[in-house]
Amino acid sequence: MAPLPTATDFDPAARAVRPKRSESAPAPSADTPAVSAHVERSSAPGPFSINARFQIEPRSDHLGMAGYLGVGYAFVPSLSADIGALIAAKSQGAQLRLSWAPIGFNSDDSLRALIRLEVPVLYNHGQEDVAGKSVEVSRILYGAGASVGLEYAPSRLLAFGIEVPVLYLLNAPEGSAKLFVFVAPFVALRF
Repeated sequence: MAPLPTATDFDPAARAVRPKRSESAPAPSADTPAVSAHVERSSAPGPFSINARFQIEPRSDHLGMAGYLGVGYAFVPSLSADIGALIAAKSQGAQLRLSWAPIGFNSDDSLRALIRLEVPVLYNHGQEDVAGKSVEVSRILYGAGASVGLEYAPSRLLAFGIEVPVLYLLNAPEGSAKLFVFVAPFVALRF
């Protein structure tokens, strides 16, 4: 069966440059490897990312909020690390995060579970009662945390989701909370 004609079959200039259909390219051999004109594009994102998270701590006595903005690097598609700034009303600092995506829920892993380990170091300032007087106090706080969540990546460049981070401040001032549980939507741009 003869192949269907194409637009170049009717253009004399294109026919002069293009070989006739009856002429075929030599079959690849051990000396001449086959070359494909089709180029596949990888669906995996690049290793770098910009990550943002807004975390809300719903407690009965107040609503605590903080924001995180960081840069990350993916060692493999399921394991990455990032570092960035963590900013709250009375605390600012840095946070290091290690993320693992152990389970993908669909064939292309665009929906996957996340487990993160987090290490925040915060500069905390504010008023504290000392011997019945309000005193301005500043200190460095550090802690350890973990979170679980879901991530959806509608494209290779964008991912968003929600997670539940739990943070324990190892050296919180006496009488203040040490354990915090947040609800945190996040977004990541990958390149």
